[in-house]
Amino acid sequence: KLAKSHLDAIGEEKKSLVTTTYLQGLKSKTRKPSKAVVEQRIQSSDDQDERYILRQYLRLTVDEKNAKTLVKNLWADAVELIEIWLEKNPQAEIATEINVLQNYFEILARESELRSSIKTTELDLDENAYAHYPQLSEADTKTLVVDEKWLAALSIAIHGEMDRISQALTQRVKELADRYDTPVPQMVSCVEKLETKVNQHLKNMGFVWN
Repeated sequence: KLAKSHLDAIGEEKKSLVTTTYLQGLKSKTRKPSKAVVEQRIQSSDDQDERYILRQYLRLTVDEKNAKTLVKNLWADAVELIEIWLEKNPQAEIATEINVLQNYFEILARESELRSSIKTTELDLDENAYAHYPQLSEADTKTLVVDEKWLAALSIAIHGEMDRISQALTQRVKELADRYDTPVPQMVSCVEKLETKVNQHLKNMGFVWN
């Protein structure tokens, strides 16, 4: 747990350095600054603050790598100890729970590896796409930008607006149907009956007029 906390702390410190102006200028479009690029910049820079930040970044990169190795080794040792204990105590009540936990942690480790692999693949895909953009013809660019991006976005927006208007019209028709559900003659008859009752009440109260 301490090793993992140490690794997280290194990651946060390294992340804060990446956001500095010095390192932002060394990033590619999709990747963090490489070791070779940072070392080359250290050699060519006359700015002491910049050289310090860049050296700190390289140091944290090494520390992060070592911390990851340590966490991985500690995890492997823990798994091995659990397996040895389970072999010696196969009937223990806690054995089943430990097996479940062991499988769970193995799945977590696998998930982390897959996430890292997916991120690396996505970065490679982005870089390949960026490298291919200058090779696109004018027709290819129009197809990508106009047909597949703008027109697709417009189509989604138009269909969304049409759905909204259709729903509003449906609601309005329903309101009108509810409002005029009662026939006019029936409404007139109802009003006359109510008027008769009101007049009778007024008469009983002493209000009489011609």
